[in-house]
Amino acid sequence: MAFRTEILSDELVRHVATGDITMDAIVSAYMGWIENPFFNPFLPVLWDVRRHGIRIAARDFMRLPERTNQVTGKRRAGMRTAVLVDSVNAEFVATTIAGHHEWAVDIRVFRDEDAARRWLRGTADEP
Repeated sequence: MAFRTEILSDELVRHVATGDITMDAIVSAYMGWIENPFFNPFLPVLWDVRRHGIRIAARDFMRLPERTNQVTGKRRAGMRTAVLVDSVNAEFVATTIAGHHEWAVDIRVFRDEDAARRWLRGTADEP
């Protein structure tokens, strides 16, 4: 598994990359969280993809909202999701994914974890 999922004390779900990031790894982490007995679709989510390569073909990452929206769809509409990156490549990929018009959630890309957490909690201005 390329992600470790944590439920943090500040009511935040954090998926931390533990290996190269692939489409299957993202879907597996997402499905694992949904099947978790503590699943709450209204918690903000932080995807920490720092320190690992992204191995997703362009044709595949544009299909990601289609796969996740099938599962939670409108239940998470408007909820916040942050992607934490540490490289130009990861930032480009994450920003491209976040800009896809089919997402039900509000996705933003950050390089600073504190800023991401403030935005997720709604205590910061837009990035």
